[in-house]
Amino acid sequence: MFGGAYDDAPPSERPKYGALDFRRRPVGGAPRFGSAHFRLAAHTADRTTFCYPDSVLRPEDFGHGTRVSALIELAREDDTDLLDDYIEAQVHGPIRIATATAAPKSSNSAWNWRKTATSTPGLLGKAGQHDPQALKRVWHYIARFGALP
Repeated sequence: MFGGAYDDAPPSERPKYGALDFRRRPVGGAPRFGSAHFRLAAHTADRTTFCYPDSVLRPEDFGHGTRVSALIELAREDDTDLLDDYIEAQVHGPIRIATATAAPKSSNSAWNWRKTATSTPGLLGKAGQHDPQALKRVWHYIARFGALP
């Protein structure tokens, strides 16, 4: 997607992937991957590219910085599964949370529920009792069909 620009780059220089939270859903911009999110500082957005659909699908539509309105329109017109209904973001170069973001957030209790459900005795049985992949499926059902109150 980036013409080999990162083939020999160290990991710190390679893009970090996320999603544009254009729908402002309680489960975040890319519910398949969790609901915690950060608001990028303007200088970080300047080195961020976007694509729709996900890069694994070899998209042809891209945006950069704040120029994403065409991607938002494409995504809004598309009829895709809720878990895949996001605009992928790629932040180029290193990310230091203290300087790259304007406001770290956890968008709702669903993120905390997923973390707690895997580690708290009694919530879903004994800690470590459940298959992590089964809990991942439960998270996807919550993300697809509704956030916890």
